[in-house]
Amino acid sequence: MKALFEYCQKGDGLENEDTAGHLGSCAWVIDGATDVFSDRKSGNTISVSRYVKLLQTFIEHHCREERSLEEILRSAVKELYQQLLQEDQSIAKAPEYQLPTFAVAMIRILNHSMDYYVLGDCVISYLAGGKINWIRDERISAFSKYNREQMKKNSLDPRNSSSAREIYRNTRRKANAPDGYYIGSMRGSGLQMGLSGSLPLDPGDRVILFSDGFLDYLNDNPEKIRCFFAADSLRREISLVKEYLENDQIYLKELRPKQIDDRSILLLEA
Repeated sequence: MKALFEYCQKGDGLENEDTAGHLGSCAWVIDGATDVFSDRKSGNTISVSRYVKLLQTFIEHHCREERSLEEILRSAVKELYQQLLQEDQSIAKAPEYQLPTFAVAMIRILNHSMDYYVLGDCVISYLAGGKINWIRDERISAFSKYNREQMKKNSLDPRNSSSAREIYRNTRRKANAPDGYYIGSMRGSGLQMGLSGSLPLDPGDRVILFSDGFLDYLNDNPEKIRCFFAADSLRREISLVKEYLENDQIYLKELRPKQIDDRSILLLEA
């Protein structure tokens, strides 16, 4: 596996809650969910940004070819939780949905095969034999769609509305709940529900992993995905994505939680 391009950029939030990396035959993108409970009077002191960066470090530590991607991730999450528990014992009592949660896409390319694991709204796409294929977790989409519909119905702007934040809080409470959505969490709930498998790849086939900061642009411009599989054209598209996200008219139509989300992408070659 060869890494051709890597990009990880903060949006308009206070910190970058994305991270991306690769080690040996493995690669990953992690997208931390922005804290919507930050004005509570008590609770843990672990920021989402810090959590995802630490999680990447622990993934690197556990990254071994004989282990499945889920095993690597589960071991990293478990060890990190024990470390953070020593720093702040309040996380043991906090509802899990108030603690950092994350979406993740992971792959391993080895011996003409790609193992994959996806949980939440990070995405894998690969170009093989001239055909573009997708691996994505659609289960969370209904909740994202509901949030946006509620914003429009109540004429809310997430940038400056406390009512908008309450909508996001209500959805976040459904993280790994029976009537909710599956997502990565500090205690490991939901990890067993990741989408995983293996598929063949030939030398020269290309793979991209990216966070949901690119999704609105690609949903509006689906033909552009082909440009993401070459480093030079991907650089140009990244500039166009930024322009798209900065456009107020488009934003008020889409009503994302952040106008400019964090964006991470890896371009790899088998």
